[in-house]
Amino acid sequence: MKEYENIVEDIKNKIIGGELVAGDKLPSIKAMTQIYGVSSITVRNSLSILGNEGYIETRERSGCFVKESENDLFWMYFNEITNIKETILDTEILSISRIFDFNGLEDFGEEADKKIQTVKIRRIFKSFLEAPVSYDIKYLLHHSRGDTKKMFYYDNLRRIDYFLEKEIDKTLEIRMIQPTREIVDILKIPENAPVFYFKQKYYDKHGHLVAVGQTYTIADSIQVTATSRQNA
Repeated sequence: MKEYENIVEDIKNKIIGGELVAGDKLPSIKAMTQIYGVSSITVRNSLSILGNEGYIETRERSGCFVKESENDLFWMYFNEITNIKETILDTEILSISRIFDFNGLEDFGEEADKKIQTVKIRRIFKSFLEAPVSYDIKYLLHHSRGDTKKMFYYDNLRRIDYFLEKEIDKTLEIRMIQPTREIVDILKIPENAPVFYFKQKYYDKHGHLVAVGQTYTIADSIQVTATSRQNA
């Protein structure tokens, strides 16, 4: 292992092991040359690598500091429908309705300066013996611009997952909640049975918000798998 690699690995191990935490300042370059017995060029190369990998950041006239490490984040390969453990055998569309003055974007952390024409789709996903496992609501924001216009043809509304998963970027918030009376009745579960709540926001390739969604799934029916970015 080369000298600069030794320094990189040593500092990485200290960060991962908790000896160094976010906000801690690293020794000066001069001090590190004495600690590791190498030249200042080797130290600078090591710091450059650590910076590029997201472990440290350089602050002008202050030195190098441990960064809030991106290596603590997780890649999550997840879809709130396809990750249901039971095989979905049927999708029942409860309703497709047009809302001419939708003003619920605040519930999704979005600011709306005006009411938006929206198509609302309510669906139930069922498994064996018609047992409901998930209740899904999608709000499609009717923008006249962009590639998403084709979503609003009625036949395409029944294939909305294709458009939302194949052609659009998504952000997802996951929580476990106690169900409301409506969710209890739709999913046919006890009042105290926990459910996973998935809040979705969908963006087109231009970064425009084009849809939001809410999905409620029986807790025992979902499987979540994540892989640490460090090992990805």
